[in-house]
Amino acid sequence: MAQSKQPEYIFKVKTKEAHVIKLLGELLSNTIHPKHAPFKVNEHGITLTQADQKEEQLIDIRLSKENFQFYRCTKSLSFSVNSSLLFRMLRSIKKKDSITLFITEAEPLKLGFCVEQADENPKTNTTICITYNRPEEYVLPDNYDNPVIMTSKEFQKMKNLNSIAKTVKVTSKPGYIRFFCEGGDLLSRELVCGDENEAPEAEPNIQNFSTNYITGLTKCAAASQNGNIYIFSSPTLPMKIKMRAGNLGDLTIFIKSIEMVEWEEDETAPETTEQKSESETE
Repeated sequence: MAQSKQPEYIFKVKTKEAHVIKLLGELLSNTIHPKHAPFKVNEHGITLTQADQKEEQLIDIRLSKENFQFYRCTKSLSFSVNSSLLFRMLRSIKKKDSITLFITEAEPLKLGFCVEQADENPKTNTTICITYNRPEEYVLPDNYDNPVIMTSKEFQKMKNLNSIAKTVKVTSKPGYIRFFCEGGDLLSRELVCGDENEAPEAEPNIQNFSTNYITGLTKCAAASQNGNIYIFSSPTLPMKIKMRAGNLGDLTIFIKSIEMVEWEEDETAPETTEQKSESETE
């Protein structure tokens, strides 16, 4: 009997950290929907940089080739995947599963997933349609001061803030940060990292953020293998939160404060008739 011909792969990677891929898929589905997730793959690894629909959050994912069990990419590719469908395909993955991602010469418009369970049950193969394109180019905010460092376990406690209020007040100084949610007269909750009395004498940076933007990162923090979470705060830049994506690479999220969003809206809002007449009078 003739053996079936093995497919020719344009792109093929394998990792035992399928649950990390699942958590990244969930983050993309919850953040950038209804936008598509724009991936770049090349000989160095897998990257994605994309903002949400409101341009209030920016996700930057960088997974290095040396962190995968197997990595092969015969040519550089830029393609987009429906973020909701992507997570739907990954939702059933369990913590000890392995996953192989691939694109073949025979089906270059499909991204394949092969999930292998730890108990050696039959492999599950699924494909999703992709669209080749040129992703948007983003300039990542830079020139932050030193971060406040939290452990993964400390950061995961952030999820307790989500039920208190939709807005969280963040007060920060070098080496100190406080997240505070006030749910009316009867209930409030805070999460503090560092000692304010030991922080250098400096004017505190106080900003407000949408609570779910920050608490939505707690699952990804859980996958950072007990690593540290780095929080960079600036009065003129989005909050920057950086963590490990398991052992596969780095995940960085930039989140605009409510004050920054309102300021940008005021800057871009068209002048009203009353404003125009006032400026003409002046």
